[in-house]
Amino acid sequence: MKAILVAVTVLLLAACTKPVPPEPVEEHAMHGVVLRLDAEALTATVKHDEIKGFMGAMTMEYSIRDKDQFAQIKPGEWINATVIAKGKGKEYWMDNIKPARP
Repeated sequence: MKAILVAVTVLLLAACTKPVPPEPVEEHAMHGVVLRLDAEALTATVKHDEIKGFMGAMTMEYSIRDKDQFAQIKPGEWINATVIAKGKGKEYWMDNIKPARP
């Protein structure tokens, strides 16, 4: 009898819990100049223009998850990239990095 009560309780609790929605992912276009690279951490410090709808113009360090993209950029180079922000800005990185004009 106890086993049935435990099973029913577990089923009722499972039915009451809501699934956790996935964290929102946003993509924002960025234009800026690479100031520094950290090959060990795979980060680039970029002085960028305003990222509309996300943040003002500033100098900031961004993670680059793709090693091939990281290897293609150099300090002093202007780039266009996509800033990916996950979880309301808790996690962010650069992707789709392409050379650009100032």
